[in-house]
Amino acid sequence: MRLISFTHLGSNMDVPDSISAVFDEELLETISVVTEPTRLQILFFLGDNGPVCVNDIASRFSVSRPAISHHLKVLKNHRLVRSQKRGQEVYYIAAVGGLAPGLRALADTLEQCIPEDGTTGRKTIPKYF
Repeated sequence: MRLISFTHLGSNMDVPDSISAVFDEELLETISVVTEPTRLQILFFLGDNGPVCVNDIASRFSVSRPAISHHLKVLKNHRLVRSQKRGQEVYYIAAVGGLAPGLRALADTLEQCIPEDGTTGRKTIPKYF
């Protein structure tokens, strides 16, 4: 696991180990991949429909088949989809199970970093910057 250096991000702040532990570069890259709207829609489509070939996926979207193939390649490279060749066609299925624990850890850490304000009950932002 490779951690992102905060100095690399332009900040020299000291961060507790519990916070820096969730800044795994691979996780952050995967989150970036998933937040692209077409890729996210493809993942939801695959999750709802099981194994689907590229042509069937492309028929549901307003982007070209080559664009869908590119998005699937990116998702596959980040282990968010699996593929299986059947005859001339390649079928894809969502495989996002490994993403959820990382997202939960990131969300939990963010909640721990922003303590409850005792008077208003609202979250306050620490003055790190």
